[in-house]
Amino acid sequence: MKIVDRIIGRYTQYASFEGSHNPIVSLSISEKGTFIAGAGIGGVGIWDVKTLAPVSVPYRYMSPTEPRYQVSVCSWLFFELNARHVLLLGTFDGDLVAWQYNETKRIFESSAYALPKPTAKRVTSLHVYDANVSPQHYARIVVSYADNSVGIWKLSSTGDFVSVSSNAFDPAFKARVVRFDGERSIWAFSQDSGRIAVLPKKEDKFQLRKEAGPKRIGDVAMDSSNDRLVVSTGKDFQVLSISTLKHLKTFERSAPTTVLSPKQVRFVERGCKLIAGTDSAHAAMYDVEKGKLEQKLVYPRGGLVQTVASGQDSDWSYVAVAGSTAEQPSDIIIWRRRLQTKAWATLDSTSPKPLSFYAFLLAALIGVVCALFLYQTFQPTLTISMEYGGGHSALVVTSHTSVPLPVTHSPGQIQRTRRYISTAHGNKNGGRRSNRKWDPKTPHKEQHHSSSHHDENQPFDDHLGSASSPSPTTAADVATITTENRVMAIDEQLDYDEELEYDEEPDGYESEGGDGYEDEYSAPY
Repeated sequence: MKIVDRIIGRYTQYASFEGSHNPIVSLSISEKGTFIAGAGIGGVGIWDVKTLAPVSVPYRYMSPTEPRYQVSVCSWLFFELNARHVLLLGTFDGDLVAWQYNETKRIFESSAYALPKPTAKRVTSLHVYDANVSPQHYARIVVSYADNSVGIWKLSSTGDFVSVSSNAFDPAFKARVVRFDGERSIWAFSQDSGRIAVLPKKEDKFQLRKEAGPKRIGDVAMDSSNDRLVVSTGKDFQVLSISTLKHLKTFERSAPTTVLSPKQVRFVERGCKLIAGTDSAHAAMYDVEKGKLEQKLVYPRGGLVQTVASGQDSDWSYVAVAGSTAEQPSDIIIWRRRLQTKAWATLDSTSPKPLSFYAFLLAALIGVVCALFLYQTFQPTLTISMEYGGGHSALVVTSHTSVPLPVTHSPGQIQRTRRYISTAHGNKNGGRRSNRKWDPKTPHKEQHHSSSHHDENQPFDDHLGSASSPSPTTAADVATITTENRVMAIDEQLDYDEELEYDEEPDGYESEGGDGYEDEYSAPY
């Protein structure tokens, strides 16, 4: 099944990691697909995506018992200036923490806390404007808290947090999710009032954009380049236009809803696909344009699979899913699909092809096999049998198809099979059979392979005694075979009167009346 999925361009399971004994509430794949992080009440785990090896993290976060070390959300940054991977963590105690990767020690270390701490309430959402931070630029971060406040931060490549601003919503708003759009405006989505607010770039106050959106918003994925966002409501996944906030479509369900807790959603492959969590032991992969379910990514342990992530490197697109059931071990599973080649991208840069390179390789292989089969099946064979001895000769012609001659055969295509017959010994099959490949360079002497119950190592040679006798190649060239109702006829009589001399008389051959030999000439046409 894995090979089939790969051939038709579906995602295949790549790796599985054992997480904590509690739900994993946040997953994140780093920029360039280098690391994957999974976080929850049970701790934080990081793995190298290429080697699949675990990476050490600060011990306080491995099996935490205090809310300040229990992580509710995580997200990656990559600073180009010093080629440094940084993991941002929001905790149940309202902390915003940055870990940086130490290349020398190959571990993650705590590098900075966002201070002053704005609240002691849980971080509900965290988003970065651009995970790949250019040199001489700050990383821009927006964070929402359980007390309905939203904080905006900047982080330098040296690990210093700078507070930009803080906004508080009225208690009825309940800012559950915050996101940057492509213009660096910040969007805030109310958890259960249907309201959506926007903080434009360089403004300091949120402006209400929609009063009656989806009644329940648990997670949001934004794709500014295609002017759409997807809202997870707990029951379904709704697509809205970013510019107008009009409803565009609702994705079909991959399974009945059993829990109203919202499932996470992430765009994949530059917005062409969407990965979404479910309550039913799988994550759902959708084709965004069609709004159709494309694939179910099965979670072997079963139960809730509400946490998902996406990422990619230069060759692969990755998606990750994690178990979300309480009091049950939670695994992290990575699936991947090879990205389309440059040739495909040139043909169509708007959406990935359903078939990959492997599909064309398989199709080419099948085509070659079919061509060989047809060639072998429909290649006709001309067989001319001649019997000598007992004072008479007989000419028998057989053919496997109705394709007419003449045809010209290249050297080596005509094969003669000779069997010596000794009726005096009462055993026709006791003679020697000789298979020869005719060589026009030496028409009077051919190499042969013999098979008999007699001594197979005993050599013998044939000599055509009459110079006027045609070679089998010549005979085949002048013969015209036609077939009608499987009746064969010879258009021209062939002169096969031969005088044969033997250096050594073969075993079982006696020059008596009724004894002789049989020649059979075969060639494809």
